[in-house]
Amino acid sequence: MATATLLTTKAKLNTRQRELLSRIDDLAYLPTSVAVAMKFLELGKDPDAEPADYMKVIEADASLTSKLLALANSSWAGVRNRVTTVKTAVNLLGLGTVRTLAISYCMTGLHNELRLSPAESQRFWEPSLTKAVAARHYAMMDDAKRGDEAFVIGLFEDFALPVIYSVLREDYLTLLHSPGLTLLDQLQKERELCGMDHSEVGRAVALKLELPELFVDTIAFHHHYERLTELVSHEVLRDAAHVAALLPHTLNAWTRTDADTLGAFLGARRPDLKLDAFLKEVQTEFARLYSFFYEGKQPEAELPALLTALAREAADHTCNLVSRMNKLISETVQQDLQAKQQVQTLQAKAAYDPLTQVLNREGFRTRAEQTMALAARQGK
Repeated sequence: MATATLLTTKAKLNTRQRELLSRIDDLAYLPTSVAVAMKFLELGKDPDAEPADYMKVIEADASLTSKLLALANSSWAGVRNRVTTVKTAVNLLGLGTVRTLAISYCMTGLHNELRLSPAESQRFWEPSLTKAVAARHYAMMDDAKRGDEAFVIGLFEDFALPVIYSVLREDYLTLLHSPGLTLLDQLQKERELCGMDHSEVGRAVALKLELPELFVDTIAFHHHYERLTELVSHEVLRDAAHVAALLPHTLNAWTRTDADTLGAFLGARRPDLKLDAFLKEVQTEFARLYSFFYEGKQPEAELPALLTALAREAADHTCNLVSRMNKLISETVQQDLQAKQQVQTLQAKAAYDPLTQVLNREGFRTRAEQTMALAARQGK
């Protein structure tokens, strides 16, 4: 019976893994928006790049063009005359904002390829954007020129999550929202669920999309810092990748263990940088970008609030633990007293005649031995 169950589980696992690999194989072409992100990254490294160069890239993507024009004409931008050209939109929004928006928007192309609904896309896009902001913020504290690269690293780290979701759906959502699972626990559960974790799936997708080696490596090993140190030579970028990796996969499910690990990682590299202050700065920038995409709306999930909830949970857990320990000690003492009483009762039953309540033969022998031993010690 057990063997049959094991074979069924393996068969189901193999089926899921085949479906997952097939879905990756279906990503036959580089989504236009991902290509746009790579092009923007190249322009960011070119000191001679001009706004006109960025406009050419934007205009080549109809979807991105419509998004920027819609934003420029929204109530958020507050313009009186309707904006009809990319040039005007770029001048209005600012090149820095446009570059960040364009790179952020690239995830939409992948989600469209996977046929995710807008709500499903947002579920995965928000954590990815948070990680991108965190990676860039960390990198720019040491090397401002690496900000855009770090942003893309953070954005792409978990882009395998929607790929897995497109195959497993509710089973995968349940895993992602399981309380108490650390990020490394989730990797193990993913392997049990579909034979591959999201780092392995992400690497396969990155290779399929022909992404540069830097992004392939950070996607594949963002949860394994030792491997990052071997493969990514730039210290700031690999540290930024790991900082992003320690943030939650969903913005309402983070464990105290992972938060403490992130705090320790930041403290070891920048002793002046506290986790709560870092998260507040990341939240501020994330909210600003979020408002671009949703015309002034603010995100519901907040990392500082999540950290506070974890601290409260830890305090409650400590109180509960102390309470349970006190109760356990009390119960142990009570059980010990009861055990001693039972022993005394059994000893009495063994030494006295139940009818007359006088010492029986065994009781008399034991008492006599005790009396003779006492007399010998006292010389009587």
